[in-house]
Amino acid sequence: MNDKRGSVIPIKPIDFDAAERVTETFAKQRNIPAMAFPKQDATTGQGSELPESPKQVPLPVARLDMRRMSLDLPAYVFDDIRRRALDTNCSARYVILKALRSAGVHIKDDDMAIDGRRDRGQ
Repeated sequence: MNDKRGSVIPIKPIDFDAAERVTETFAKQRNIPAMAFPKQDATTGQGSELPESPKQVPLPVARLDMRRMSLDLPAYVFDDIRRRALDTNCSARYVILKALRSAGVHIKDDDMAIDGRRDRGQ
């Protein structure tokens, strides 16, 4: 009935490096930087391509002098602030600071610019 060897299923060897080759080709075509150091050449001891030195990115100024204020707003005011933020592609915080500034409250430009989703129209 049954063969003592069992059935033989031909299995192709898996090319584990194929995904790496495809990824490297994709990254080179789109100029995507590498996440790891380049492999060293055995003869020269040098990397095949040395990565560029990282660019200095200015760090955001720490907001040390901030305080939180909790206040209750009517639902329609809250909805209007959120809608304005959505329409102008900015945060509700920015909408409120902008309104306070237009009402004459002194707000430093740095405090307006720290918001990552600030109004793109200005």
